[in-house]
Amino acid sequence: MRARDLMTAFPAFTTPKDEIAKAAGVMRDREVGMLPVVEDEHGMRLVGVITDRDMAVRCLAEHHDGKCPVRAHMTSGALATVEPDDDVSMVLQLMSRAQVRRLPVVDDQQRLLGVIAQADILRKLAPEHPRDVIDVLEDISAAAPVRAHA
Repeated sequence: MRARDLMTAFPAFTTPKDEIAKAAGVMRDREVGMLPVVEDEHGMRLVGVITDRDMAVRCLAEHHDGKCPVRAHMTSGALATVEPDDDVSMVLQLMSRAQVRRLPVVDDQQRLLGVIAQADILRKLAPEHPRDVIDVLEDISAAAPVRAHA
Protein backbone atom coordinates (compact mmCIF):
# COMPACT_ATOMS: atom_id res chain seq x y z
CA MET A 1 0.00 0.00 0.00
CA ARG A 2 1.21 3.50 -0.85
CA ALA A 3 0.58 6.97 0.56
CA ARG A 4 -1.81 7.65 -2.33
CA ASP A 5 -3.98 4.76 -1.11
CA LEU A 6 -4.32 6.34 2.34
CA MET A 7 -4.62 10.02 1.50
CA THR A 8 -7.66 12.20 1.15
CA ALA A 9 -7.19 13.80 -2.26
CA PHE A 10 -8.06 17.42 -3.01
CA PRO A 11 -8.03 18.52 0.64
CA ALA A 12 -9.25 21.87 1.89
CA PHE A 13 -6.43 24.40 2.10
CA THR A 14 -5.68 28.02 2.89
CA THR A 15 -3.11 30.57 1.75
CA PRO A 16 -0.70 32.66 3.83
CA LYS A 17 -2.65 35.85 3.11
CA ASP A 18 -6.05 34.46 4.16
CA GLU A 19 -7.40 35.70 7.48
CA ILE A 20 -7.33 33.29 10.43
CA ALA A 21 -11.12 33.63 10.73
CA LYS A 22 -11.57 32.42 7.15
CA ALA A 23 -9.25 29.42 7.74
CA ALA A 24 -11.11 28.61 10.98
CA GLY A 25 -14.40 28.68 9.08
CA VAL A 26 -13.03 26.22 6.52
CA MET A 27 -11.90 23.92 9.35
CA ARG A 28 -15.34 24.12 10.92
CA ASP A 29 -17.18 23.51 7.66
CA ARG A 30 -14.93 20.63 6.56
CA GLU A 31 -14.61 19.21 10.10
CA VAL A 32 -10.81 19.11 10.00
CA GLY A 33 -8.20 20.18 12.53
CA MET A 34 -5.42 21.12 10.08
CA LEU A 35 -5.21 22.97 6.80
CA PRO A 36 -2.26 22.83 4.45
CA VAL A 37 -1.09 26.32 3.53
CA VAL A 38 -0.31 26.72 -0.17
CA GLU A 39 1.48 29.64 -1.77
CA ASP A 40 -1.51 30.25 -4.03
CA GLU A 41 -4.47 28.26 -5.31
CA HIS A 42 -3.06 27.99 -8.82
CA GLY A 43 0.40 26.57 -8.10
CA MET A 44 -0.64 24.68 -4.94
CA ARG A 45 2.95 24.67 -3.63
CA LEU A 46 2.91 23.74 0.06
CA VAL A 47 4.48 26.42 2.25
CA GLY A 48 3.14 25.46 5.67
CA VAL A 49 0.32 24.05 7.77
CA ILE A 50 -2.00 25.58 10.33
CA THR A 51 -3.89 23.66 12.97
CA ASP A 52 -6.79 24.53 15.22
CA ARG A 53 -4.28 24.41 18.08
CA ASP A 54 -2.03 26.96 16.31
CA MET A 55 -5.01 29.26 16.06
CA ALA A 56 -5.89 28.86 19.74
CA VAL A 57 -2.35 29.09 21.15
CA ARG A 58 -0.55 31.40 18.74
CA CYS A 59 -3.41 33.70 17.83
CA LEU A 60 -6.28 33.79 20.33
CA ALA A 61 -4.21 33.20 23.48
CA GLU A 62 -2.04 36.13 22.42
CA HIS A 63 -5.19 38.29 22.11
CA HIS A 64 -4.93 38.67 18.34
CA ASP A 65 -8.11 38.91 16.36
CA GLY A 66 -9.40 36.77 13.51
CA LYS A 67 -8.13 39.28 10.96
CA CYS A 68 -4.51 38.12 11.39
CA PRO A 69 -3.11 36.54 8.26
CA VAL A 70 -2.51 32.79 8.35
CA ARG A 71 1.21 33.43 7.69
CA ALA A 72 1.53 35.00 11.16
CA HIS A 73 0.57 31.78 12.94
CA MET A 74 1.28 28.86 10.58
CA THR A 75 4.07 26.32 10.89
CA SER A 76 6.51 26.52 8.00
CA GLY A 77 10.06 25.51 7.21
CA ALA A 78 11.00 21.82 7.34
CA LEU A 79 7.57 20.20 7.26
CA ALA A 80 6.96 16.47 7.59
CA THR A 81 5.55 15.42 4.19
CA VAL A 82 5.33 12.30 2.07
CA GLU A 83 5.08 11.64 -1.65
CA PRO A 84 2.25 9.62 -3.20
CA ASP A 85 4.38 6.56 -3.96
CA ASP A 86 5.94 6.33 -0.49
CA ASP A 87 5.25 2.99 1.17
CA VAL A 88 2.77 2.91 4.04
CA SER A 89 5.52 1.73 6.41
CA MET A 90 7.46 4.94 5.70
CA VAL A 91 4.31 7.00 6.29
CA LEU A 92 3.72 5.33 9.65
CA GLN A 93 7.36 5.72 10.69
CA LEU A 94 7.32 9.43 9.83
CA MET A 95 4.07 10.06 11.70
CA SER A 96 5.50 8.24 14.73
CA ARG A 97 8.89 9.93 14.63
CA ALA A 98 7.53 13.44 14.00
CA GLN A 99 4.57 12.89 16.37
CA VAL A 100 2.13 14.38 13.87
CA ARG A 101 -1.50 13.45 13.40
CA ARG A 102 -1.65 14.58 9.78
CA LEU A 103 0.79 14.50 6.87
CA PRO A 104 0.54 16.49 3.67
CA VAL A 105 1.16 14.47 0.52
CA VAL A 106 3.14 16.43 -2.08
CA ASP A 107 4.69 15.79 -5.48
CA ASP A 108 8.37 16.36 -6.31
CA GLN A 109 7.63 20.06 -6.87
CA GLN A 110 6.08 20.33 -3.36
CA ARG A 111 2.58 20.77 -4.82
CA LEU A 112 -0.18 19.62 -2.48
CA LEU A 113 -1.92 16.42 -3.59
CA GLY A 114 -3.60 15.23 -0.41
CA VAL A 115 -3.47 14.73 3.33
CA ILE A 116 -3.13 11.57 5.41
CA ALA A 117 -4.80 11.88 8.82
CA GLN A 118 -5.09 9.54 11.78
CA ALA A 119 -8.65 8.80 10.69
CA ASP A 120 -7.38 7.60 7.29
CA ILE A 121 -4.92 5.28 9.02
CA LEU A 122 -7.66 3.89 11.27
CA ARG A 123 -10.16 3.37 8.45
CA LYS A 124 -7.82 1.84 5.93
CA LEU A 125 -5.17 0.01 7.98
CA ALA A 126 -6.65 -1.01 11.32
CA PRO A 127 -8.70 -3.96 10.02
CA GLU A 128 -5.61 -5.70 8.57
CA HIS A 129 -2.78 -4.27 10.71
CA PRO A 130 -4.24 -3.42 14.14
CA ARG A 131 -0.93 -3.69 16.04
CA ASP A 132 0.87 -1.31 13.64
CA VAL A 133 -1.95 1.22 13.95
CA ILE A 134 -1.97 1.00 17.74
CA ASP A 135 1.82 1.51 17.85
CA VAL A 136 1.63 4.58 15.61
CA LEU A 137 -1.21 6.15 17.58
CA GLU A 138 0.67 5.58 20.84
CA ASP A 139 3.83 7.17 19.39
CA ILE A 140 1.95 10.17 18.01
CA SER A 141 0.21 10.76 21.33
CA ALA A 142 3.26 10.23 23.56
CA ALA A 143 4.35 13.25 25.53
CA ALA A 144 7.49 14.92 24.28
CA PRO A 145 10.51 14.40 26.54
CA VAL A 146 10.84 17.01 29.26
CA ARG A 147 13.96 19.11 28.83
CA ALA A 148 15.93 20.29 31.81
CA HIS A 149 16.50 24.04 31.98
CA ALA A 150 20.13 25.05 32.01
